[in-house]
Amino acid sequence: MQIFHKIAREPLVHFLIVGALLYAYFDLTHKNPALRQKEEITLLKYDLKQLSRQTGIKDKKVLFDYLKYQKSLLSDAYSLGLYKDDKTIQNILLHKMEFILNANAKIKEPTEEELKAYYTKHPKDFSQLEHFDLTIKEFDGNIDPKLIEKVRLFGNLNKADNLQKLKGVTLDDISKKFGKYLRLKIAAMPENYWSHPILLHKKIYLFYLSNKQTGSIKPFAEVEGKVYKQYLFTHNTIALRKAYKQLLSNYIIKVQ
Repeated sequence: MQIFHKIAREPLVHFLIVGALLYAYFDLTHKNPALRQKEEITLLKYDLKQLSRQTGIKDKKVLFDYLKYQKSLLSDAYSLGLYKDDKTIQNILLHKMEFILNANAKIKEPTEEELKAYYTKHPKDFSQLEHFDLTIKEFDGNIDPKLIEKVRLFGNLNKADNLQKLKGVTLDDISKKFGKYLRLKIAAMPENYWSHPILLHKKIYLFYLSNKQTGSIKPFAEVEGKVYKQYLFTHNTIALRKAYKQLLSNYIIKVQ
């Protein structure tokens, strides 16, 4: 009995219990949104300034998306009465909620039939790439790439500030401007999705490939590995955005 009491007092055990409660609560309320009323989340301009200092991000629209992401996840945790005005505890709760959000959006391993169907549905992504449009978002190299990845997944980067847009470029153009490494990355990208963060020349970039002009489609056997990677990337992105959108539907977002 003494051993049980000792274990029960351990902080790690507390957070394991909290994690289990959060997961059960998230699963119940997000599959049954009628069980809860919409709550208000207020985003303060002061919080945006503070977040800018903490993260190094200057783009106000990107900051707004990231602050909304943080506040909505923490509000779900607070709904269980887990609020505490302590930054360390808040970070732990945020990490727990991120883990739960990812678990809730987990996708299953695709079958060969699903991969072939994906290949057929997206012929441009598996054809000879001739030219395309490229949108570029640049971040300071000191910013945490994990933070930028969250913005990629849950923000609206197409409305971000200071986007660089290149029209009708080729892979040779990319090699000349950025080098062969990025050429390989761009060639592997699906159309109409922002890339993972890419570090180049002490800067972090996100790339968005659109308006692909292509030649003939390559045989499935030749690009099967690429089909598999793109399937996982796109379906994981879609599943996470869907889970996040469902979470946001529980809240009314206001800015002051």
